[in-house]
Amino acid sequence: MFFLTLAKDITGEGYGNYFFGSLFIIVAVLFAVDLFRNKMQFSLPAAVWQKGAPLALLILVFCYPFFGIALGHPLTSLIIPGAFPCPTTALGLLLLTTALPRVDKIAYILLLFWAIPFPPFIQIPKYGVYEDAIMFVNGVYSLIMLIMNWKERPPKTG
Repeated sequence: MFFLTLAKDITGEGYGNYFFGSLFIIVAVLFAVDLFRNKMQFSLPAAVWQKGAPLALLILVFCYPFFGIALGHPLTSLIIPGAFPCPTTALGLLLLTTALPRVDKIAYILLLFWAIPFPPFIQIPKYGVYEDAIMFVNGVYSLIMLIMNWKERPPKTG
């Protein structure tokens, strides 16, 4: 909804609104299908560093509005997870990393497409949204975790 309502002025003639809005709808549908089919199992990894990293990143995601306040943004323009695409992308990637390797890789890669190139090349330099460094860090972590868990491991027997 962000791209069809609030972002009309940002992307100019509106074509970007439909493109980026469509990407988010595709991710939402793929996510819902996986949840409905019980494909994903959310849990923290066994390794200590892999357990602490998603928890620390989750705290950072929910601190998006606090970073905005610290950077002097007015309360009416604070970025909030669930309402704006960038923190929602960061949160979605964190959820998907806890379900690796059994995730829809198309949804995962679409979120990575949003999380890695856009913050350093568009959001931060063009719009001054320094909070989106949180999404970039989540994207880098999620990319590393995807590479480490690309193949689904067979269940242990015996």
